[in-house]
Amino acid sequence: MKNTVKWLGIIALTVIITIFLVSCDELTTEPETDTNQTPVADDFIVSNLTQTAGSVIAVTITPKEGKSSGAITIYYNGSTSIPMGVGTYNVTFDVAAITSWNAATGLIGGTLTINATNLNPVASDFDICNLTQTIGSVTAVTITPQTGKSNGAITIYYNGSQTLPTTAGSYAVTFDVAATIGFNAATGLIAGILTINATNQNPVASDFDIGNLTQTIGSITAVTITPQTGKSNGAITIYYNGSTTLPTTAGSYTITFDVAASTGWNAAAGLIGGTLTINAPNQTPVSSDFDIGNLTQTEGSVSAVTITPQTGKSSGTITIYYNGSTTLLTTAGTYAVTFDVAVSTGWNEVTGLIAGTLTITIPEGTVSFNIDLEQIIDLAPNINSGITLYLTNNDETRPLTATFTITNPENYNSISWRVQDTDVTGTGASFTLNADNPAYNQVFAPGQSCEHFVTVFVFINGIPYNKTVSFKIEY
Repeated sequence: MKNTVKWLGIIALTVIITIFLVSCDELTTEPETDTNQTPVADDFIVSNLTQTAGSVIAVTITPKEGKSSGAITIYYNGSTSIPMGVGTYNVTFDVAAITSWNAATGLIGGTLTINATNLNPVASDFDICNLTQTIGSVTAVTITPQTGKSNGAITIYYNGSQTLPTTAGSYAVTFDVAATIGFNAATGLIAGILTINATNQNPVASDFDIGNLTQTIGSITAVTITPQTGKSNGAITIYYNGSTTLPTTAGSYTITFDVAASTGWNAAAGLIGGTLTINAPNQTPVSSDFDIGNLTQTEGSVSAVTITPQTGKSSGTITIYYNGSTTLLTTAGTYAVTFDVAVSTGWNEVTGLIAGTLTITIPEGTVSFNIDLEQIIDLAPNINSGITLYLTNNDETRPLTATFTITNPENYNSISWRVQDTDVTGTGASFTLNADNPAYNQVFAPGQSCEHFVTVFVFINGIPYNKTVSFKIEY
């Protein structure tokens, strides 16, 4: 009996120890690792980003297959309220946690654009490609809406037909755009010309616009060579006197260029691009750089002085001055002519260059003198005041007449005239000197020259006054 009790006690103790060990093992087991995924913006399809005021509804954000279906909260510029006004609104969203998926906040959903009213699509809303192709590899022209423009269905026409042509030729490309949210339908938009070439063409120099051929030391940049519309867009390599290195010293450099092969176009080498001229630092124009004309003219037919740059000199705009004024003077006399030259490529601006003297002569033939005796009164009696007049007459042999007139003759007691040393009788306020007058009985031939004197005598209150006019005649 004692042995039986003893064995039962041993068995009970063993059971208690086993239970205790099992319990301790459960308490010390480590927790399982978190295998939840975190949503990202690309897990979702975002729609309704372009709408029209008056019919705005919430942006839709739908999880893709196998992605988190946690509750979504959408924000418009940080607010959960759906905006109704015209404008653009940044869309973000949060996704709540669910089984196997963590929560996510601030995911980028794009931009909600609310238009005032439906817009009319125009051709420039679209990127148009594939307009130049070659027989054997013709594919449809591609017309793709730019960001924020109409994504309505596009129908393309080639010379009015939806059938894509495959033979060589030129085809007018137009397209229609179906109505979509925020945009009306549009028909007959012009996309350009589809050119299908029979075989690859060879580029020529005239296919390209060439620029930057005249430059100045200190600001040298590469010559620009740009294909014209519809021409080869193959890579271009430019050579300066045969080298691809851009020169920087003054001189002239022959430009050639190669064009790599491209769709519809063969490669081309050694095309002539012109001459790059690099000038030394800007030069300053001087008067001798210009040809100056029209400095001698006749009253009644006066035109502007001409100032023309010589070859290779400044082409800057020229402003001419006559005695300091830009107004062309037209009366007889002499006028200092100066000019300014505006800045131009390779040349500085300059002012006050001397062009010479514009001489305007009195026309050939009869000339009249007005003698103002008010000036004489200011002189002491019997003191002469001489005036020299130069007349030019290029006609054949002939006499010349000159008329002298006194202003305000009523102011004087008497008036008399003298030519050279000979008194002239029978005259009054006006006196004409000509070949019939004994004191001037000459007829001059070309090449002759002489000087004459005409004196007028007056009395004012018994006091004599006189004025002598001297003039030289050149034939």
